[in-house]
Amino acid sequence: MSRKILKIKFVDMPGEFNLQDNFILDILRERYEIVFSDQPDFLFYSVFGIEYLGYSDCVRIFMDGEPVLPNFNDCDYAIGYTYMTMGDRYHRAAGLLASSIGAEMPRRIMDRSAVTEQMAHRKFCNFIYSNATKGDGAKLRIEFCKKLMEYKAVDCPGSVLHNLDTDLLAKRYEGFDEGGCPIVSDNSWQDSKQSFLRNYKFTIAFENLRIPGMTTEKLINPFFAYSVPIYWGNPDVLREYNPKAFINCAEYGDDLHAVIRRVKELDRDDEQYLEMLRQPPLQPDYDFDQREKLREFLYKIMERGNHPVRNPEAVNCWEPISANLILRWGGNYQTVHNALNFAAANAEGLTDKLAELDTLYSSNSWKLVQRLRRFADSKWGYVPKKVFLFLLKIYRKLKSSL
Repeated sequence: MSRKILKIKFVDMPGEFNLQDNFILDILRERYEIVFSDQPDFLFYSVFGIEYLGYSDCVRIFMDGEPVLPNFNDCDYAIGYTYMTMGDRYHRAAGLLASSIGAEMPRRIMDRSAVTEQMAHRKFCNFIYSNATKGDGAKLRIEFCKKLMEYKAVDCPGSVLHNLDTDLLAKRYEGFDEGGCPIVSDNSWQDSKQSFLRNYKFTIAFENLRIPGMTTEKLINPFFAYSVPIYWGNPDVLREYNPKAFINCAEYGDDLHAVIRRVKELDRDDEQYLEMLRQPPLQPDYDFDQREKLREFLYKIMERGNHPVRNPEAVNCWEPISANLILRWGGNYQTVHNALNFAAANAEGLTDKLAELDTLYSSNSWKLVQRLRRFADSKWGYVPKKVFLFLLKIYRKLKSSL
């Protein structure tokens, strides 16, 4: 019996995402025959561009790999980190998204029998980052690392606070493309980073932003390397992760001095340190079947066929032009995100919460973006917008002919 054919395309994805060999395709290929097409029935897209706007006659599926909420006027379905509900149009798959290759969290991570006494006598702490400005956490982790260095040296092989040259870490980026997105050399840096972390008792693991539900590889990688994470980020992290297995800045009210006192305490007491290292990283009820649930979500979409459910009258969202731009807004974007999350969870507090956006609305960046949006929606912007979409089509044809 022949299998159903799916016409698929991926656009606006991060550099390390393999457009022709990835976990989404692995799942779909179990049931369907995949054909890559410039006239797709199903378009998967993320936040690294606006090419998706050129595809209207298809089902759009948004994949959230960055601190960006899905816009359901833009997409028909979404896969993300955030705890939210949107009927059958949204699926949370945080564990899969935390891995650049969509790897499911293995149950073996709960087995800590490999912990040895020698692990208490490794190097002190590491700090591996290339982002120094995008997001509140990016700035806070630099401040924390500098304070921790007053106690002991912290090895920083990344470009931020760089003080260590090493051949143990593979090169992640080869530079940047014309759109400002990093060009990934290969994925060997993931394995090399894991090996590097194994040499250290502690790893500074601060997210770029504090987003409810969004726990990335920054926390997960140290667990696999048996290095205690010093974590700042997801305020709901304890819903899935064991508080006894890592140092959570939120537990100390984000008092960096208090966090450092806890690090010192563990560093000076081998028994306490090893006890934390032996703790299973995840809560007992952690969902280890995220891949199977994502499979069910995707199959239901595919079986419905090319039938968009988004509002055809809605205007495409023009303000989040790229993830890089959003992250450059730093605290402004955090304010927007928190307000929207609050509104989704507590409609009664919407009026008071949205008042926090007054400062943002008066910023020059926001005014510029709103002007661009109003222009695009006006009769004067109609032609430029159509020209833009036409040029996108030409670009796609030229790209496919090369």
